Amino acid sequence: MLAKVSLIVFFMSLCLPSVCCGSQEHPTVLMVFNGAYAQEAENLLASIKVNAPEIVPYLTICASDEHSRNFALKYKLRVFEMSQIINTGTYLSRNFNIMTKRKFEAIVHLLELNEDVLYVDTDIVFLTNPLSQMDHGFDLNIQNDQCASPYDLSYLCTGFMYIKSNTKTINFFKQALAEVVKSDYTICDQCALNLLIKNKYDISVNVLDVCKFPNGCRYFKGTDKNCSRQDALIVHNNYIKGLDEKFKRFANNGLIFYEG
Repeated sequence: MLAKVSLIVFFMSLCLPSVCCGSQEHPTVLMVFNGAYAQEAENLLASIKVNAPEIVPYLTICASDEHSRNFALKYKLRVFEMSQIINTGTYLSRNFNIMTKRKFEAIVHLLELNEDVLYVDTDIVFLTNPLSQMDHGFDLNIQNDQCASPYDLSYLCTGFMYIKSNTKTINFFKQALAEVVKSDYTICDQCALNLLIKNKYDISVNVLDVCKFPNGCRYFKGTDKNCSRQDALIVHNNYIKGLDEKFKRFANNGLIFYEG
């Protein structure tokens, strides 16, 4: 276990190595962001502290610039560094796709350390601890990003994923990375993952309950009439453009948890 941890750069840590390393008992909870998303990261962390504080010792930050590194230092979270990404670009632009590829790079890094990973986008808030909903019989538990039934595997969301560490998942995310690079960053991480799933890559997938794990259209716009807001364990604030607009929507729905 100690040899596994020594491969990651630690600046500070609240947790012992035996606690930090992800497993089925408790995965590593991964956040990947840079300064552009620091305010979102603050709100995500605050929601976890309020609604799922037992998760905090397992949080790990992949630092891609000084802002994310300083965030980890400020809150004494486990952190490892990868190369800097400063320019995030607009949604689905080349620079945006370079930034979102980083989440797969970080996931592969941890999976190769034999750590199970719960990856969480920064535009998510926790309303409770969702880990009991993960099915450990599958390689990948993932949020559905469609707005209403009929639901299928055609549009899954890389913003919230529970990934079991094994050879299949490591190879899967490496292949997804290769697809993004092969496209010269004209496709995003989510497009690459869905492409592999569509082509029946050898990985078992469990789609999480659409009411308990709502995306932006299901939670805020009520596009699935079978779901109510009371069902939600997390809320993913997607299906809206612009960080300012995301915060307005969070604020208008009582989902701002940090004092900024």
